[in-house]
Amino acid sequence: MTCGSDACADDAKITAAVEAGFERHPELEPPDTITVQTVNHVVYLYGLVDTSLEISMAESVAHETPGVARVVDMLTINNR
Repeated sequence: MTCGSDACADDAKITAAVEAGFERHPELEPPDTITVQTVNHVVYLYGLVDTSLEISMAESVAHETPGVARVVDMLTINNR
């Protein structure tokens, strides 16, 4: 994927802001493993969480982050 330098910089800022938002929610900290990737203002969430509530919370944090156009949730529940 290629993008203009402004778009790439914006995507990096969005990713950092979403990750910072997760840090304010202890429920989303390890052992949950959430990876955030942003492409053209679309946030992709990958990884494992313990409950469907945590999936909803992660989506909500991402949606509330300034600059996010859309959130694509690819999180799964860890069946330990």
